[in-house]
Amino acid sequence: MDTNPTEMKTLIGLLILQGIVQKPENGMCFSKRESTVTPYVSQIMTEKRFHLLLKFFHFSDNSKFDPDQHHKKLYKIQPILDHLKSKFSSVYTPERNMCRGDSPPLARTTGLDSVHTIQAKQVWSKNLQILRKQHRLCLELIVYTGKGTIYGQRNPGEQTSSRIVLEVAHDLFDKGYCLYLDNWYTSPKLVDTLCTRKTDVVGTMRTNRKEFPDFVKRARLKKGETIAAFHKKQMIMKWKDKRDVVLVSTFHDDSMEDVTTRQGVIQKPFDYNKNMGGVDRNDGQLQSYKLAENV
Repeated sequence: MDTNPTEMKTLIGLLILQGIVQKPENGMCFSKRESTVTPYVSQIMTEKRFHLLLKFFHFSDNSKFDPDQHHKKLYKIQPILDHLKSKFSSVYTPERNMCRGDSPPLARTTGLDSVHTIQAKQVWSKNLQILRKQHRLCLELIVYTGKGTIYGQRNPGEQTSSRIVLEVAHDLFDKGYCLYLDNWYTSPKLVDTLCTRKTDVVGTMRTNRKEFPDFVKRARLKKGETIAAFHKKQMIMKWKDKRDVVLVSTFHDDSMEDVTTRQGVIQKPFDYNKNMGGVDRNDGQLQSYKLAENV
């Protein structure tokens, strides 16, 4: 029996539902056993029909594949990727702050209140995403396909981590945005590059990055102590919490602020707790929504 747009939308809805109501196997969603039953699924589609539609679910005509023109690993989903990317920027104008946070493997959404997210994990995709009042929107993405991953042609000489940021965020340069990055991306060189494009940066940084100030790296601090270095717009600070935390900012100084915690009022650097803390919350928010693992 032929399918139709309504049935295909139903199929996609079931795939999304499986990312919320998780089962070890697809077949268990159609199980009639009381211990595993999900009545809603079998009421709207039979298991046989579900798997038949999945078997023939295509976005591209395989007979038109040309290895000289098409990316082999992305060919089957390239049309929908192109469609989504063309729509992303049309639905929302980003606010100033953007935050990049790790996610578990595969493509998932994350973010902060009114803070935008560059999401990257070396498994499936890199997304620039935004969250406003708990609504998650994606502005741009790079699909990771191993050694053949296409990171764009704008910055071929940059290392991969920097290239991802520069590629994914390129439409936002020279407009006064601020990127919140974690230490997988951040380096003194990348921060300088972003500053030349009128883009501020706040983030954590690894001490083994090239051009990282040696006296900050070697400093041995007691809990609560800080040390900072300044270069052009960059302020690089090491702060001793339970462990050393290295922060970089292009518009903060090395002052501390009072933050109320369960243990009482403590001091932390600038708005570290407010914005960078959202990166730490990311994984916990995603554990109950693993849509991509079913795709």
